[in-house]
Amino acid sequence: KEREREGKAAANVVLLRGCGSLLELPSFEERHGVRACMVAPTKIIAGLGKSVGMDALDVEGATGDYRSDFRNKAVRMAQALGD
Repeated sequence: KEREREGKAAANVVLLRGCGSLLELPSFEERHGVRACMVAPTKIIAGLGKSVGMDALDVEGATGDYRSDFRNKAVRMAQALGD
């Protein structure tokens, strides 16, 4: 009601997300026989990867959308694969 009085759109959703607990899942390596890593520009995606034992790589310019620096992502993944 306060938002409406201020001429703003009324809230119509409550988004519950944030801190949680790590799921107990078999690791990607246990399940598929190979180690995996990922480029995760957001913490929620990194958390999903962490749940299955993946390393989340930091990449400058990784945004998670069409403006992402795909070259930097490819270079960093190639480096990780070589390690």
